[in-house]
Parts: sequence; structure tokens; C-alpha cells
Amino acid sequence: MLPHYLRYCFTPEADYNQMETEFLLYNLAPEEQFAPETRVRLSLLTKSQLHCLVHFVEWMRADPKWSEYCPSEIARALQFLSALLA
Repeated sequence: MLPHYLRYCFTPEADYNQMETEFLLYNLAPEEQFAPETRVRLSLLTKSQLHCLVHFVEWMRADPKWSEYCPSEIARALQFLSALLA
């Protein structure tokens, strides 16, 4: 489901609604108490797939709207995904 979800986040409909994109970001930037569960959910992803998620979050960081709306979540997601890649 994740590949379809990611593609959807780049559609005009997602740009208009934004709810799904925001939801995905929050799931990639878990609070400390939810980090173990998120690690388990993402544990079967390959390094290449994790890099894809990093690129998605980097795209959000470069986007003026997202970088202003949720900079701390973007930073937390990048930190979390980088730890998964280590």
C-alpha cells in the first residue's frame, strides 16, 4: 500500500486535500513512545525503499508550504529514517 500512498501524495488531489500527506509524515516521524512500533512496521523495507522515504521527506522539507507548516515533524522524520538506515 505504501507505494500507492506515496504516489498519491504527489497528485493534485493530495495537494488540495493535504490530509493524507500530513498523515504519512506523522507516521514517518513518530513520537518516542511510538518509535518501536513504527520500527517494526518499517522493518521489512529495503535500504532502497527507506531511501525513497527519505527523498519524500526531503521533498517536503524543500516545499515552502510543508517546510513552514511542520518543520519539526520533517526534522524528526529525517532523523528517524536515518537511524533506520544506520
